[in-house]
Amino acid sequence: MGAGPSTPEVKERQHFGSVYGNTGKIRPGYYIKNGIVVYGGKQIELLPGETNFQKLMYGYLKSNFRVFYKGQHIPHSNPATFTVLNRNNVSTLSKFPEKNNQFEKLNSVLAMDFEANKKRIYLGANLIHEE
Repeated sequence: MGAGPSTPEVKERQHFGSVYGNTGKIRPGYYIKNGIVVYGGKQIELLPGETNFQKLMYGYLKSNFRVFYKGQHIPHSNPATFTVLNRNNVSTLSKFPEKNNQFEKLNSVLAMDFEANKKRIYLGANLIHEE
């Protein structure tokens, strides 16, 4: 690749999935365009031949090869059988003085995948049960 073809791609990424106008806040969610996948303003490194991206609920994304949670690859997950179960929102008092004991929202998302001989359950990107 020469300098010519890569220059427009870099300029495009400055706006694609990066920040809200002049607020400086990073855009949430996945952005997929021309074979580039971005989450939280960061480009995800893809495997050769990785395609067929499908946005799932609550921060999950799957391709033909892998599953991601909030931009992080989930090892050993199977995109063919992966499904999101539910999301629980819990409010709790913060125990950190710098947060002035304010209520803080904690999200927990359950997902699973079933293969012929394996069952895995995930909390976010973390494997919490396997049988």
